[in-house]
Amino acid sequence: MHGRPRVKDVGPQNPEKVKAAEKKAELFGELCRRVLEARQQRLFTVENLNMSSKLLQMNPEMYTVWNYRREYLESIIEKGGDEAVAAVKEELVVTERALFKNPKSYATFHHRRWVVSSGFCSLEHELDLVEKLLDADDRNFHGWGYRRCISKHMGLPVSRELEYSRKKIEQNFSNYSAWHHRSTLLPLQGKEQDEIEKSVGNLSSKAVHDIPLDTLEEEFQFVRQACYTDPLDQSGWFYHRWLLGCLGQHVRECTASQEEEKKTRVLNMLCDELTMCGEIHELEPRAKWPVLTAIQIEKAILHTSKEEEIEHHGIGKDVSWLVDVDPMRRNFYTDVAEMKADPWSIHA
Repeated sequence: MHGRPRVKDVGPQNPEKVKAAEKKAELFGELCRRVLEARQQRLFTVENLNMSSKLLQMNPEMYTVWNYRREYLESIIEKGGDEAVAAVKEELVVTERALFKNPKSYATFHHRRWVVSSGFCSLEHELDLVEKLLDADDRNFHGWGYRRCISKHMGLPVSRELEYSRKKIEQNFSNYSAWHHRSTLLPLQGKEQDEIEKSVGNLSSKAVHDIPLDTLEEEFQFVRQACYTDPLDQSGWFYHRWLLGCLGQHVRECTASQEEEKKTRVLNMLCDELTMCGEIHELEPRAKWPVLTAIQIEKAILHTSKEEEIEHHGIGKDVSWLVDVDPMRRNFYTDVAEMKADPWSIHA
């Protein structure tokens, strides 16, 4: 779990625990040998499958063993019928046990996605499962990725997923995965289901210009709660920076089409965010994020204005302060001061 460092047992070892660990290691080695032999010989007996299940409870990351079970299931699923339904149900039980053993197992999630893609299972159950996993650890990015997969299969409304991400963020502002989940959803609002299916997992920077300014204003208001609540936590600031990048897409668009009214609105939004950064810095002088964000907003404002109006306006002084409090990123802040980075870059 996040923020919970492992505590090493430096005292004398318990002989009984040592003996139990040795016995477990011996069993693990024997199971490995027998299951891998069975896979090589393509022997899919009940005994071998049970051994593979037991082995995966001990170590869910053994992708070769998952592949052994997949090879067994492929022909059954291909035939379909009650036998396929029963086999998929049993396999989901095996993967569920493995996930509760290790909720961040790459191999287990990969295998479960394949099983679910067969169509012989309840997607509502999958949604319930992933909610339990995220209740146990709300920053489990494996769980968030799996939720996106299931919601895509179910065709869930974007509004429902946005509401879920809001709920998780309000429970814990320091939740990178929930903020990221939200950033994948906003560009999909208002799109038809077939467009959403094509877009999921394939969003380019061009997609963010589809987010209306009204929506961006609402999101800025939402993320402000996180920035004011804990100015030292970077997760909300990262999302705030992504929103600034979305604004940049609108600036490029209205500059090309000479939409001065829209450009003025964007500049007013930037000024509001600049004011927020100043207020937060006064409340928490140790926080670097409002200072860095203010510098980048000021650069964006100046970049959007006429070239002859561009001045640094004390940026160098602010960057010097950042270098003092965070010397490991000296070169990055120097680059910011020299205005080399694109102020509208989402990743700047």
